[in-house]
Amino acid sequence: MMNALYIQGCRSVTFEPYGYLHKLPALRKKSATRLHNDQTGATSIEYALIASVVSIVIAGVILLLGDQVLALYQQIAAAFGG
Repeated sequence: MMNALYIQGCRSVTFEPYGYLHKLPALRKKSATRLHNDQTGATSIEYALIASVVSIVIAGVILLLGDQVLALYQQIAAAFGG
């Protein structure tokens, strides 16, 4: 439903009473496509997964080797007279 507005000396200007409501489906599709193509969130999730795996490995190594490292530090401290 478009209405034409005529002003003397000017070309006709059309206006729509509901603004851009008729364009919402196209805007929604464009936004959904842009969101689907955006890979930045996937990249940050991948980095978070890598960081969590690395931290789990470090915690495991500390648990496995903790007593041996403690014994080594105690030997070094004893050698210095501590």
